[in-house]
Amino acid sequence: MIEFNMTNISSGRSLVKKQILDSISNQTNTIVFSFSGNGGRFFLKKIIDSSSQKITVISSKKDTPSSVNLIEVKSSDFSKDLSLINFCFNKATPDQKFIIYSDNPYLFLSLDQKSHPFLNHIYKKIYIPVRNPDETKDFIVELDKDLIGQFTKIHLLSGGISRLIKYLCLNSNLLSLSPNQILDQDSDIKKILDTIARNIYQLKKNQLLNFNLTDTKEGPTSSLLDCYLSINQHLFINININPDFSFAEDHQLSKSIFTKSEADIICYLIENQIINRDTLAKLKWGKLSYENYSDQAINQTISRINSKLEKHIIQSIPKLGYKLIKKND
Repeated sequence: MIEFNMTNISSGRSLVKKQILDSISNQTNTIVFSFSGNGGRFFLKKIIDSSSQKITVISSKKDTPSSVNLIEVKSSDFSKDLSLINFCFNKATPDQKFIIYSDNPYLFLSLDQKSHPFLNHIYKKIYIPVRNPDETKDFIVELDKDLIGQFTKIHLLSGGISRLIKYLCLNSNLLSLSPNQILDQDSDIKKILDTIARNIYQLKKNQLLNFNLTDTKEGPTSSLLDCYLSINQHLFINININPDFSFAEDHQLSKSIFTKSEADIICYLIENQIINRDTLAKLKWGKLSYENYSDQAINQTISRINSKLEKHIIQSIPKLGYKLIKKND
């Protein structure tokens, strides 16, 4: 597993901008990390547009690299994007360098260097932090300068997370409410918080610090996010499956390995919460309906998966199917 030194984020995004521009001008292989809702992709695009260096976006193995190239990694296509990165580094000439952008650092930090030798050629890692107070003020002025008097409340609620700042400015009636009241009355902001929470829930403490997402009390800097996590923490299943079907639970690599069908079942449960027996049978045995397979065979499949899990369990839900939950401590 690759380890990096922490990025100094005390100066906020201005320092990060300088570091990214230095990577471009010095042609250094670099990974830039952000998270959903942080506005990282837009922030990086503005930096690239301001650079005098031509940067080629590589999205397929047919693209021709230049001296500095950008590869954007999507969590939904991680295996495909990882294959593209390995391909590009294997074919790269000494004067061809790459900036890799990802909004899910956990996927990269769980990779093994022996299996992914491109990691040996990454010399710089940068986290895009949330906005510091001055940057939050500037963003509020861009969105609605009349709300600058509400800066303190907006920054406290958002913690400097771009998507939350924007939503609060567009829905300023929420600023008179407490975090609990906002969550009770606004379903849209709960959806935003759910996306953010699921994206950062897998991160370790040092990674959260790199994003400036925690304060000295180790709680989220966003009072909205802190409130949401305290209410819904039990909902977040922390299982990360690697391309070779090895997997980690709560950041701990398991000694077991899933089969492809077992991994498919887990992924379906993480995304959909409940799986019925018909869908489970299709994932396990193909398109034939589950009536072709006995209840005993389906139960054995669940039992085998549960034998590999240590911190989670697939629980039977009468008349519905199965649900993946956290084991009781």
